[in-house]
Amino acid sequence: HPPTHLVATGEYGESTALDPDNKPRILIWDDNSGSTLLRIRGYHTHGISHMCFTSAGHCLVSVGMDSHNSVAVHQSSTGALLCCGMGDRQRIFDLAVSHHGSDDEVSELCTVSNKVFKIYTISKGSGELESKKGIFGKQATCQEIRCCAYLGQDPVTGQSDGSIYLWKNRTCSKVRIRAHANCVQTLSAVQGTRFSDGGKIQYKSEVISGGDDGMVIIWDANLNRLWSKDMNRSYGVSSVPTPGFAAEDEPEDDDWSSGVSVKFGNQRRVTVRSVCNVGDEILVGTGEGDILEVDKAGAGGSERPLARYMDGHCLGEIAALAVHPTMQHFATGGDDGRVRIWDALTKQAILPFYCQGRVRALAYSPNGEVLAVGLHSGELVICDVARWMSPAGGSNKLTPTSMTVSTDWIHAMAYSPDGDFLAVGSNDHNIYILNTTAYSQCAILKGHRNHVTQLDWSIDSTTLQSNCGDHDLKFWDARFGKQKQIRPVAARDKAWERHTCVYGWPILGVWPTLMEGLPADSNRVPNLTCADRSTPSGSGQPATVVGDTEKRVRLYKHPAIGKAPAYREYCGHSGPITQTMFTAGSRFVITVGGADRTIMQYEYDD
Repeated sequence: HPPTHLVATGEYGESTALDPDNKPRILIWDDNSGSTLLRIRGYHTHGISHMCFTSAGHCLVSVGMDSHNSVAVHQSSTGALLCCGMGDRQRIFDLAVSHHGSDDEVSELCTVSNKVFKIYTISKGSGELESKKGIFGKQATCQEIRCCAYLGQDPVTGQSDGSIYLWKNRTCSKVRIRAHANCVQTLSAVQGTRFSDGGKIQYKSEVISGGDDGMVIIWDANLNRLWSKDMNRSYGVSSVPTPGFAAEDEPEDDDWSSGVSVKFGNQRRVTVRSVCNVGDEILVGTGEGDILEVDKAGAGGSERPLARYMDGHCLGEIAALAVHPTMQHFATGGDDGRVRIWDALTKQAILPFYCQGRVRALAYSPNGEVLAVGLHSGELVICDVARWMSPAGGSNKLTPTSMTVSTDWIHAMAYSPDGDFLAVGSNDHNIYILNTTAYSQCAILKGHRNHVTQLDWSIDSTTLQSNCGDHDLKFWDARFGKQKQIRPVAARDKAWERHTCVYGWPILGVWPTLMEGLPADSNRVPNLTCADRSTPSGSGQPATVVGDTEKRVRLYKHPAIGKAPAYREYCGHSGPITQTMFTAGSRFVITVGGADRTIMQYEYDD
């Protein structure tokens, strides 16, 4: 909302014949208090893909996800539907509203889809939205259009070949060829200042563009470049410095042909997906899930470093989580190949690097100096993170130890408490025991009938317990590579370093409570996906934290036994929880969502 602290969000989902009233809502929030001020429901039936306030914020324009991608204009204070109309049968990529109409009216808006540019106006007689397609003319190429904005009173569009088109009266009047080296992904208007030209009020406006080439560029009304920023050059510098690493540490090549198994830095390549001007700063959202702030006032060496507000993962799932044994650090890894080491106290990523493949498992050594990274290819990468994070760095940062452990995915890993062994659970149903002196294989534990999901060592480093995707619990003599025939109840007095297994005596009472909180007519069968036990303290009782397929995080007393043990429930993820762990000393609880690629941190007080 332009003049106030209001934010609008749209839901995804559709009404059905059984539930015709279950239509997606538009919610208007107060971003200071987080409270919902208005709920708008009724017009859109399949979801809302785009929204935009008018310049004064009196109206809210939205695009639906139905077969016609319908466009609606609502009054933002009451939610009343003012006008509506069909959009386009093709998916709409972007929406823009002209900011030079009356304060309480929508004078003009535009949308873009594959090869279609449309301008909408409100019919004076019927109040319906009327649309007309843009005319490319001779100088413009009809191609995929990715984004749009208004440059003063005229719309501009960004094309897939990196060009920017300026439109006047529905016709393309100017083409800026190769404005970007790759696809233009976002355009954002910079509201110009009003000035008088012979008694006539005019606007001096600019527009910001961002593309797959990592460039952020400001253009004037004639599409002349005024300012630019290459995010690829600047991305290694942030308001939170990375110890021992500078932008030049990252290899320039984007392939892995050199055989390097780890690359340092925040990105291999930055793709700009969203830009927004705020005073002298530009907020930049990247395709890699990061939000940064760029200072456009500085010139040359006077520019301040980038400020990073969000750093995360992109693509696929976040499947891996490991906590440092003594420090308030934890590491995450995902299908994007990223590994991020975070400081739980500052809530910042302090060491980012890439691996050659999807990261599916992580494990810290008992002294916290080594981080083992398990990939979907079955490759294991041993990273000396203590040396990498030291101020002096190291002379061979890009040469970690790597070896192939399995021919299938690595799902789980755990170091023995004495640091002598690393257990690696694979998708091939086997557990591989490696000697950490040279990370050579000393045993293969066979017996599971599905992929290994969790591994726990006993305190004395002699016994290993494991779960698999077939809901199985097994015990092993890890040093001799043999399975132990132990009943789960008989193992209840065994002291385990952690308890991440979701099957076993200390967690028996959790399973009957999983149906609690679900609708009575629900046919879903929830499953536990992850668990961990807090560090026992002086007089306090340990706790067990679990995550399930119903997006819930629950906290139980340890052991969680009996028919209905009490628990506290925490919600926030939008999909199944893949990992949850206590940090060192049980100061924090870290939870990781798979498909939502979200990392959440809770403070724990026993």
